[in-house]
Amino acid sequence: MRRLPPGGLYGILDTRWLSSEALPKAAEAFLAGGCSVLQLRMKEASDTERLSAQRAVCDVAAKHPSTVWLAINDRADLAGVLLREAPDNVVPILHLGQDDMAPRDARRLLGDDLIVGLSTHNFTQVLAANEEPVDYLGFGPVFETETKAKPDPTTGIPGLESALSVAAKPVVAIGGVTEDRVQACRKAGAVWVVVVGGLLRDAILDDEAGQRDLGARVATLVEVAS
Repeated sequence: MRRLPPGGLYGILDTRWLSSEALPKAAEAFLAGGCSVLQLRMKEASDTERLSAQRAVCDVAAKHPSTVWLAINDRADLAGVLLREAPDNVVPILHLGQDDMAPRDARRLLGDDLIVGLSTHNFTQVLAANEEPVDYLGFGPVFETETKAKPDPTTGIPGLESALSVAAKPVVAIGGVTEDRVQACRKAGAVWVVVVGGLLRDAILDDEAGQRDLGARVATLVEVAS
């Protein structure tokens, strides 16, 4: 049985907000703040940059005293590398979008032990995802978001509730979620919530003080989302 992360904050380390070099420091801050699931999102990065960052973040996670779930965005091949290289306390995840490799093909490539997530953006996609060999769904954007260049239409809490009413898998609420919206998403039934811009927009990770500040903000959100 694939073991999913505990409910609460689902952390995303996004190079739209952070440099590739800052990702390991951000990972340290998220883990120090109590967030045990991290996703690497590096849409514009080269394969070399992605693999280097993936290994650096994995090295950070390996030093954490408890289990860390590390998700690779879009790329089944890089998730396969993580699956082979991950230390015992790191649980690999592959998170796929609607235009990425089909979950069934990812399963054929990587086997049944890997956790696989799938992004969905509307009611129809949620129904279709119920038939896919995935472990959880991302749903959004719930609110207007700055994180994606061409976001899908927002759904609001009513759209999230509608999706949750038919979802056969646990759901991550994503897209424009801020601290004051976290509880509404959790009350609607989302198992996890993602806050990206609200955490990373002003993050300064050049020194330990900046890392501590990000860790403290993560800790606040972890509490709110629990």
